[in-house]
Amino acid sequence: MPTDNWKWQSEIFPSLTESQRQRPMSTLSEAASQIGVRSGTLRTLLEADGKIPEQRRKGSPIRVQRQDITRLTEDYADSVSFADIAPILGVGRKIAMKLRDAALLPVWIPGGKNGPKHRYLFRRRDIEAWVNELIGDVPLHTEIPEDCLLLADAPNRKRIPIYDLVGAIRDRRVPVVAKLRELPKFGGAIVRAADVDAAVPLHIRQKMGTQRRGPRGSYRK
Repeated sequence: MPTDNWKWQSEIFPSLTESQRQRPMSTLSEAASQIGVRSGTLRTLLEADGKIPEQRRKGSPIRVQRQDITRLTEDYADSVSFADIAPILGVGRKIAMKLRDAALLPVWIPGGKNGPKHRYLFRRRDIEAWVNELIGDVPLHTEIPEDCLLLADAPNRKRIPIYDLVGAIRDRRVPVVAKLRELPKFGGAIVRAADVDAAVPLHIRQKMGTQRRGPRGSYRK
């Protein structure tokens, strides 16, 4: 007669037979099918977790423990692709790409042209925890004060790279004073314009000053 544990496993892994659910370990292909990923992707995850020794030959049989399958199934259900990161953060795609390329975002599965041959994946709870730690607990506002601006707008309006701005917020050189109520916590964070101006790197301020003055004309008495 099925046990309560069997019923719980049947909800997570409906394609498994009862005998398969009772086994403490599964093959790599079986585990990948249950999680909903490719075998190569699952192998990458297991290697990152230290579940596959480095000295193991590629192609040798791999057994995946039941608790690892359950954990990875939940992680994969909580995961989002890079295309979903910008809306979650409340910023544009270019800013999201710069955050990713600067290794500021907590990546679950790395990807890209120079990395493993699969797409980037992020766990939503990792992103939320990163944002909460960076921004902290701040009051909600329905309007932006005159001397402030949104974090999402600061890189374009103040010519400050997003990674420099994030570093300044992390170091509390640019404190977050509030969050705009209807926007995500990251992009909707409200900062003082003067604080952002002070955090702009020197070489960018010098370049901006040169652009304002323009090229020198010919000398005249």
